[in-house]
Amino acid sequence: CIGGHFGYIEGDATLNAPAWEGTLDSNFVDKDNYCPTKVGGIVAMVNGVTNITGATVAGTLKTAHRWDTKASKQVNHSMGGIVGECCDAVTIKDSNNTANITWDRASSAQRTQYSSVALGGIAGRILGGNALIENCHNNSNLYNGCYNNGSYDTYAKPNCLGGIVGSFGLTKEVISETLTVRNCTSKGKLRAMRGFVAGIVGWAQNATIEDCSYTTAAFENDINPYAAGIIACAYT
Repeated sequence: CIGGHFGYIEGDATLNAPAWEGTLDSNFVDKDNYCPTKVGGIVAMVNGVTNITGATVAGTLKTAHRWDTKASKQVNHSMGGIVGECCDAVTIKDSNNTANITWDRASSAQRTQYSSVALGGIAGRILGGNALIENCHNNSNLYNGCYNNGSYDTYAKPNCLGGIVGSFGLTKEVISETLTVRNCTSKGKLRAMRGFVAGIVGWAQNATIEDCSYTTAAFENDINPYAAGIIACAYT
């Protein structure tokens, strides 16, 4: 877990006006594809209730996760401008990201692997718990270069890219919690190797999106993605 301020927080986290500017450039070599990678401009992963207000992130977030073998194990990676992954309820308000975010492309020899990446301008992956993202803005270019050969008819496998949230509730079970994204904007190019890509939310269960906009409308998609201006896949 690599974050601008925190790599991993065990338990609840309340962060008021955290700011980070710089470059996070990580390069992992994972022999058997067993190690999930989490990257965030403020915090990479929170295993508890998350409350963040007034965060600002600028600069560059870049990760290259390499595999030595053609691994078939399912591992879920997460990358976000403010937070990479939230494991419980989350509230993020009045926060801004201008850092370009890149999950670097895997080599052709690694393209039989089944792992997924959820990447978002504000939050990469939210596993569950009610979530509110309000008055948040992303003004940056986002690239999810993970090549995923997993089937999209099962949970947890697809790649997801969202200008605000990469994925919410993308698990093996149907959840009852809800995601609300309100008064948020996203600008910048969105590029995905495969999976779901959208200006606001890539993939979500039980999502409500209010007064949000994606104004650049510049998709550069490489291979068979599902693309939309607001949300690419909504599951209820």
